[in-house]
Amino acid sequence: MVCLMMSAFSRPASADSISGLLDYNYTNSTITTKDITGVTSKTKSYGFQQRYSLAFDKRIYPSLVFSGGGLFEDNVANGNTDGVDTKSDTTRLSPYVDLKFANPFLSSGIGFRRREDSSSSNGGTTTKNIQDMYTANFGWRPSDLPSIDVFF
Repeated sequence: MVCLMMSAFSRPASADSISGLLDYNYTNSTITTKDITGVTSKTKSYGFQQRYSLAFDKRIYPSLVFSGGGLFEDNVANGNTDGVDTKSDTTRLSPYVDLKFANPFLSSGIGFRRREDSSSSNGGTTTKNIQDMYTANFGWRPSDLPSIDVFF
């Protein structure tokens, strides 16, 4: 009886997933130069980059998939040339979401992406650029006619 009930309420396996990435980089350099007159210059620099990424997808229905994720990245660079210090910081945030429908005959989807970039140098004011992008697509693939794909 239990097996019969389980088979009646079972559903096919779906390909839901989640993935992520953590990435850290550190750089360090020292350069000493001497010109033709004998004047020496010393430049030191170091930086740290951190990047985090997350992505997921969820099958809502056999032909309908919701996916999304994002990226966060921060770069800090410090330098010193002959006693003069410099510092810069850049940050990027890029989230996205998509809803896609696909079968052998029709496909369509909508999506949203945002890209936020900000930067500052030597403690100055931060500049921020934001770009929003909306996407839509439609595909039609009849068996005996040419296929059509439209992207907006």
